Amino acid sequence: MEEPTILALDIGTKTTGVALYKNSIIFPLKAINHATFDQLLHALVRLIHQHSPSILVIGKPRRGKITKLAQKVATHISRNKNLKILFIPEDRTTLYTTSELIHTELLNNTANLTKAKKKSKSKGTTDTRSAIIILEKALEKLKNNAA
Repeated sequence: MEEPTILALDIGTKTTGVALYKNSIIFPLKAINHATFDQLLHALVRLIHQHSPSILVIGKPRRGKITKLAQKVATHISRNKNLKILFIPEDRTTLYTTSELIHTELLNNTANLTKAKKKSKSKGTTDTRSAIIILEKALEKLKNNAA
């Protein structure tokens, strides 16, 4: 059986982390910077056309603004694309990822805590890493459901 291609998202209000699973490999993709919902949707449609995933995984907190945004993205994408959409609980993945990246920077002798925090936030690193964690959780769930 061929493995699915999966696109995973860690949706944020300004930046959305993206990861791809293809040919049994997880690829971190460039985070999407967006000021509006339409900008986010446009970027996602481009990624979907580019990578042709069969599953879209969306990290979804239990409550709050991001929960509603994640549901809105799923609704809009499902209207136009024939994709299986899977929600994965993702409370605190960004917090966990930020602290993990800061810790790594400090261990690598980055000058100080302030610089380490800035570096962890730069270029969507935190958001992309969170998307990878969401993708890993989804793969585990899919594997357990197949067993």
